[in-house]
Amino acid sequence: MNEFQYARLCENRRRRGTLRLGETRKDASGTGGPIGSVLRRAARRLRQREAAIRAWERVARGAWLAEASVHSVEPRAGDGYTIVIETRNATLCYELRRRKATLERQMAHLATGARGLRFVVGAENA
Repeated sequence: MNEFQYARLCENRRRRGTLRLGETRKDASGTGGPIGSVLRRAARRLRQREAAIRAWERVARGAWLAEASVHSVEPRAGDGYTIVIETRNATLCYELRRRKATLERQMAHLATGARGLRFVVGAENA
């Protein structure tokens, strides 16, 4: 084993501490690599979805909360994201669409980055 190999071995064994969700170790080029960008994007989407769920639980009325839930978040062309709310029946979906403007304002106030709502009818909430 030469000096370079020994230094590399010591570097690989060195403790580096813990990483936060979405954080990766920098590679030699200092960019984090393609996997790092995928993990950061996934962590950001997860944080957005969790914020949307918390906001929906505060905005939704009792009956709405039992029949509708946050299905996903979708990135928008500019900045921010759209929250997709899945309902169990078409009647509730119609009622929520009628109140969309008010609900969007309330959700934008509670969930940072939320720019819109979209309501869909699903067979069962996930």
